[in-house]
Parts: sequence; structure tokens; C-alpha cells
Amino acid sequence: MPPYNNIYSVNPQLIDPENGNYRVEPSSPAINYGCQIFDDPINEINYNSEPQISVHRDTIEVGGLISENTNWNADVVVVTDDILVESDAVLSIQPGTEVIFEDYYQMQIQGALLAVGTAEERIVFKSQYEFLFEADSLAVGAWGGIFFNQSNPSLPTSKISFCELKNAKALIPSQGEFNERIGGAIRIYDYSNLIISNNYIHNNLAFYAGAIFCYKNANPIIFGNLITENTALKNVAAIYNGYSYPRVYNNTIVGNYIDNQEEYIETCTIKNFLSKPHFYNNIIRDNEANIPYLHQQIWEAKEFYTRNNNIQNIDFDNANIDQDPIFMNDENWNYQLELSSPCVDSGSEKIDFIPELDLAGNERVIGNIIDMGCFEAELASADDDVQVSDISIKSCPNPININSKNNNCVKFSLNNSDKSVKIEMLEIYNLKGQLIKSKKIENNNMLNWNLKDKHKQTVNSGIYFYNCKLSNKKNIQGKIVVIQ
Repeated sequence: MPPYNNIYSVNPQLIDPENGNYRVEPSSPAINYGCQIFDDPINEINYNSEPQISVHRDTIEVGGLISENTNWNADVVVVTDDILVESDAVLSIQPGTEVIFEDYYQMQIQGALLAVGTAEERIVFKSQYEFLFEADSLAVGAWGGIFFNQSNPSLPTSKISFCELKNAKALIPSQGEFNERIGGAIRIYDYSNLIISNNYIHNNLAFYAGAIFCYKNANPIIFGNLITENTALKNVAAIYNGYSYPRVYNNTIVGNYIDNQEEYIETCTIKNFLSKPHFYNNIIRDNEANIPYLHQQIWEAKEFYTRNNNIQNIDFDNANIDQDPIFMNDENWNYQLELSSPCVDSGSEKIDFIPELDLAGNERVIGNIIDMGCFEAELASADDDVQVSDISIKSCPNPININSKNNNCVKFSLNNSDKSVKIEMLEIYNLKGQLIKSKKIENNNMLNWNLKDKHKQTVNSGIYFYNCKLSNKKNIQGKIVVIQ
């Protein structure tokens, strides 16, 4: 039983109070006082030895070097020291595992990491004291993230898939060519054999790039991740690419924040420095700064490699749009798409990596074309009826071939049991949200669009949106795909 008598004027021998570590040393007179329990130093584990491995799903403790192929198959893995996966080793983590860091420790991968969960059993990387995590420069309640450091390209492709990464901070300057505190959750240096897909990356922090940092030929595939509520203390909220060529596909990057204190320093969500990343099918919006200066969602992106995205304040062509994504409120996942979203069926088919499932575990391509962002809207097919209550509009044919001689117009028909409701107005918009055609009618339940704009010019192939205004004051929106 711990003593109940208070002690006064005795140094409690805290480990590192100046940096926020208020735990006591093993020799402290405060042992057995307070709310924390510490092991007898005689029975301490040697964390420089090989990690313990369990074949059962229980709790294990790990730390130190991993020099041979290792499998973490446990309900909980408690990390008690820095992890270094050496260049000839592969670390595998089984679905459903919680990897919990008891202090500010990082995982450094020089070999390969296979952290592959499932939509039902995600792998979670987090701090043991996540309730103490704050968006500041202290290590309290944080761990040090995952660092791929010139990992061995001859090993299997490293994968971080269906994982949740939170509470990581990049606080310690790295050694070598870059020495800034960059990349809160994941740092990649001179390594390309990596896939980061279908992860929930949130509540991480760095001085630059709260979520992911790619440097010097760091060319991973970054696909289908929800990257949100990460914080930077300087000027890049989410992702920094330096001398790198990552493929950034179908991510939803929203609600990240720069808590900067300096004026006249450009702020952005994604920074590219001498890099040519491919940005396809992403939603990048509503990422803000405490002191915004020339604030952009993406700095120095190449227009040729930036296609079919929904990016706030973008002025690129190549099927990029700047429109409200129309996120739905869902009890399981925020930022899923409503069927009326302009991001539905609006992605590019010219990407070289598409997994079978989206972040929520649904089929990745529903309908004819992949959606923008990390979620695929369910039942989002280009030729589906778009319904409002018991009223629907049928657009046929959809898709429509612009060169067809026999069928060169889209027919809109109103399906409604209430015969008094009619179509009063048809509006056609392009991907940029510009009104290109309007047609006013009265008391009709069917009308056509001949693929002409308001200047009587035939439109180009692409995706268009229609808005039918009804006599009952309701609107029905949908999508038309024009091909050639």
C-alpha cells in the first residue's frame, strides 16, 4: 500500500520537466506516491534486445532493434523505446492491432513495414496518453511518427493501409540533408517503394507538414486517405514534397490548420519544392492558417499533373473544379459524399493505382467513373435516377456520345405520381460551375438538351450538371457525361 503521509521540501527528481515530462526517476522519493506506477528497476526490460513477439492476441511490449522478419500479432503492442527496423528485416503488423507509444518514441524503417489492416479491423498508431495531446511543441501525449529512411528497395513494397495514425509529432531535428522538424505522422527520405492507402491521418503535428513529408526522391503512392485536423506551427499544414514525385490520388484533405505566429510567410496546405507530384481526384478545401499570407491550398503544383481535383480557389483547367463537395453528415465517417455532389463520378480514369475498396470499405468504383476524394458515394451511377422524395428525373442517354448521328440530345423525363408537378426550368452547368445553358418551359414533364451552349455551340466532351426547377419549388440535380 502506498503511504498516505505527505512529504515536503524534497526534490521529486522529475525526468525532464522543462520539456513536459513530469514522470519521476526510478530513484525518486515520490515512488509509490501520486497517480503513476513504475516498475522495479531491478526487473526492467532491456529494450536494446530483440522485441518480444507473441503468437496470441494479447498485450506485448517492444522496443529497440528489429534485425529479422518480425510479426506483431497482438491486441495491443506497447512501444517502450524507439523502434529501428534494420535494412534486411520486414516488420508485419496484423489487422486490429493497437500500437501504443508510452512516450515520445518513433519508428524508423530501413527495411520494410507491412501495416495492413482492414476496414473492419484497422491498425491504430497512437500515444498512450492521447488525452494529454495538445497542438504545441511539447512531447507530452505524443509519439514520434514513422520515418522511412532510405529503406531497402529490394524488400517487398512497404504498405500502410487501413490504419489510423494520430497523436504523432515531429519535434526533433533530423540528421543529414534535412534538419527541420517536418512530417508529423509519416516522413519519407529517398525511398519510393511505399503505398499509403485508405488511412485516417488526423491530430498530428509538425513545424512543417502536420501529416506527411516526402524528401529527395521520395515517390510513394498516397491514395484514398482522409487527412484532417493536423497542425503545422510554420507554414505547410498537411503535406510537404521536396525533390520528390509522389502520386497523390483520391485523398480528402480538409480542416488542417497552420498555427503560425509569423507574418509575411506564405501559407499553404501542400507545398511542392522542385517536385512534380501527380495530384488526381483529390478534394482539398477549407485548410486554414492563423495568420494567412498569400494563402493557397497548393503551392507550386504543375498544372499538367493536376487533374480532376476539387481544390479551393484553383484556376487550373484539366477538369479541376472549385465547388462545394456537398459532404454528408454520417455517424461513422465525416466527409462522405452526397449523391448530388459534383465530386461523384468526376475523377480521372488515368491513374495507375486503384484499390478494390475505399476508406469506408465500400467498393472503390461504383458506377462508370471513380469519385473524387477518399469515399465512393454509394449507388452513384451516371445513369441512375436522381430522386427527391417520390419525384425523379430520368436523363437518357447518359453517358451520351457527342458524335452520335441517331441520338444527339439528352431527354429529361419527370417521373412523379402527382401529375400537377411539372418542370419549369432546365439549367446546365460545366465543371467550373458556370451556367452554359438555361431553358425555361411551362407545364411539361419532358424536355431535351441538344448539347448546345447558350451561344449555340456544341459543348466539348466532359462532365456537366443539370438542375431542374419544378413547379412545386423543388430542385432536382444530376450529372451528364458527354463522351466522344
